[in-house]
Amino acid sequence: MDPIDDIDPAADVIALYQRSIHDQLEIRLDFLMFASNPPYDIDVCLQVDTIANTRPVSTEDQTYPDDCTYGFRSHGSSQITTWHSESPGDLPSIGRSVDPVSDYVVFTLDDTLVQDTARLNAIEVRIIHPNTGEIIDRLGPFPYGTSLSQHHRANLLLEFWNTLHSPTPAALLRAWDGAHSGPYGGRHGLAHLLNASVENQVPVYLLDLKTPVSLAGMIKVQGDETIADGELGQLVILPQSTWGDPAFASQSLEIGKKLTQAYGLPISPILFSSTDLAMGNEALQFAALVDSTHLANSDHGKYIPFLGPYNPGNDSTALSFFAQQVDLQGLTLESRSAILRSAMNDDPNDLVILGGSLPDSSWGNNTGASDAFKYLRDHPWIDFPIYEDLVAMPADPANALVPTCDNLLCISGADDIVGYFPYTQSQPIYLNQSVWQADLRSRINSISNHDLRQLITLVYLQLSDMSNSTSQNLLAISHYQLIERLLRIDPWLTESIPQTTCDDFVWGTNCVIATEKYYSSFDINGGLWVFSVIKTDYGFEIFLGPSGFFTTGLGSPESWNADLGPFADPGAYPGAYMKSDLTRIYQPSWQEQSLTFTSADGIVKQFKVSDDQIIMSINDLDSELTLPILWQLAYQDTDTHFVFRTSVPPHDHSDPPTLSLTIASHDAQSSIISSWDSMNFLAEPEDPNQNYPAGHYVPFPLSILKISGGGPAVLTFDFIN
Repeated sequence: MDPIDDIDPAADVIALYQRSIHDQLEIRLDFLMFASNPPYDIDVCLQVDTIANTRPVSTEDQTYPDDCTYGFRSHGSSQITTWHSESPGDLPSIGRSVDPVSDYVVFTLDDTLVQDTARLNAIEVRIIHPNTGEIIDRLGPFPYGTSLSQHHRANLLLEFWNTLHSPTPAALLRAWDGAHSGPYGGRHGLAHLLNASVENQVPVYLLDLKTPVSLAGMIKVQGDETIADGELGQLVILPQSTWGDPAFASQSLEIGKKLTQAYGLPISPILFSSTDLAMGNEALQFAALVDSTHLANSDHGKYIPFLGPYNPGNDSTALSFFAQQVDLQGLTLESRSAILRSAMNDDPNDLVILGGSLPDSSWGNNTGASDAFKYLRDHPWIDFPIYEDLVAMPADPANALVPTCDNLLCISGADDIVGYFPYTQSQPIYLNQSVWQADLRSRINSISNHDLRQLITLVYLQLSDMSNSTSQNLLAISHYQLIERLLRIDPWLTESIPQTTCDDFVWGTNCVIATEKYYSSFDINGGLWVFSVIKTDYGFEIFLGPSGFFTTGLGSPESWNADLGPFADPGAYPGAYMKSDLTRIYQPSWQEQSLTFTSADGIVKQFKVSDDQIIMSINDLDSELTLPILWQLAYQDTDTHFVFRTSVPPHDHSDPPTLSLTIASHDAQSSIISSWDSMNFLAEPEDPNQNYPAGHYVPFPLSILKISGGGPAVLTFDFIN
């Protein structure tokens, strides 16, 4: 091997390989960036036991080195001339093949010249300027048959995060195999990264795939096959991952472990988390380190370097986070140079970190990325440490966490001091986010019902995920009122106390109708029916609820307005409401098992609950009514009758309840769209010419019922066990 020289990369020879095989001598030369039509000549000089100091005889009228017993010169892209000091008339044929992707050239010599390879003493390579004869680069001479390489292999880790953002079928398909996406606007996604990994047998670390939304997305695009199956399972390294509020990292880790087992995946001893968590004596955890080229010791094992936008690296970093790693031609010169420098230094524990946020990374391209992986595979001086290698690799005792970061991954979230939140349309209030979150965490941990505690924890983790953008974090914070409403279910699940009431809380006014069997939450903002819960033989089910339980940021960022509370994102489904409700504040009145909302412009909504029925009536359907149903549509026999069943079967295999919804209206027209409508499209790449169903853009697992037409309307929800 040879270090990088300050010359044209097309003339820079970085490695030489030699072997005798099948009566042929093969010589391979690796170039830093080999040109398809090289502007330089390549001289290969072979020192053979023969008459000493005999000047070679040229086969053509050209000047050749007088210190080579035998040699050949490769001119440009194809022509080869040879010389021999003893028998110029007896020249072996020479083959030449070029790999333009991995940037190497192989010369194959018929071994009639060197029938006994013991006679071949040494090989030397020189890159010659064709016009001046100047030697631009040289490698050798090296004794034949003995490896003189004292260099270690470069230790390369390919780390990717934001690997499969998939709240809707459209987002899932785009993240998996998107059209006109990625940095170059071509096909891009996780599928291309995984295909390149398997095709070239190069391991990759998918740091955050073991989160609920991403794991569910993988199942949808892969079907019965899991990422742990076959070659993929050997090459894709999936650390355990946490998400959301770092103070709830232990909760998200436990949820992630349960989901990992439920999906048939092994629990990993490697952790990707913003919080330092105990995972065992030989645990590895990714972290932002002062020196991103070495492991560091932790209280529970070792830290693996993690590079991100808030910790892009420093002078010791092999390659800055912001450097371009892959382009349409494959691995960039910057990436190759970083890997080669690592292989050429004196430290066998040196690491090179490449990868990044996958949606923004050209590693997910269908062109370029495959060539980059091929380059990595084809160079034996590159190694790819996995868990066992990293455990055996000593950490640098002087290495440490980046002291200026607030958390282990150096991820910046929304402002932690003061947040701006809506109370009504005209009365804002201010909250200290960190103080309020601490109180909220305490209340979540004190919930007595295990299933409810886990549900609220999942919603809280989704809303408090710091990996979102600052604007999306602010949008998510405006959805925290959902958690306040969910917390109030706990006493009802325990005691089943009927109630119909409205009371003020920090986010506005919460109205409730609760019977022994049903619990429904409402908001005077827009007369919003936020969610409803039904008790079952196996626990409880939410059959109507907002998209904020599952995701935020569905609309375009420029349309977000956190001041509008539940209507902050026009692309979201905050509950059951009419389009005209966005500017309405309703006045509530109630009596036993009945709640009435009245607006200043005369719209009246009434909700009545009996033992097996919920009735919603509106005196004037003056705009489209939207209802987000969490259950899956079983069938629709008329435009006014729909039957839904839960999309998550009970654990004890008991019969789940069935919801029958009937619409009574003279003029109403109805339609339903569902995320389930796109399931058949997820097995194919995203097609920009495909007319996808409207449910393609609806969050999993929602079905959206839309009713319009004007005049009074009555919706009757009947439940059958």
